[in-house]
Amino acid sequence: MDKESKFYLRLKLLSSSLGKSINQIAKELGYSRNALNNYKCRGEPSAVRLLELENYFEVSPEFLIGKNLDKDVKSIKEIFELSLDWILLLKGIEL
Repeated sequence: MDKESKFYLRLKLLSSSLGKSINQIAKELGYSRNALNNYKCRGEPSAVRLLELENYFEVSPEFLIGKNLDKDVKSIKEIFELSLDWILLLKGIEL
């Protein structure tokens, strides 16, 4: 029996956290019936599909493909604001 890919394991985790099956997710995204199940033992999705799933689940693409354990997606604005806060804190400047 083949080992399930990291991507598929993450997909199962996220689907179950929403109380949905992988086939339900595929249908909602307009994919063919087994489009997402096809990743069970083989690789990772295309960049386009990865971005669609990232948006659907609101997680980072790195999380989906198993390169990162952090599910949170931070916008460029959030990253900038956090960085600015740290810089000001380190320089002892209060807002």
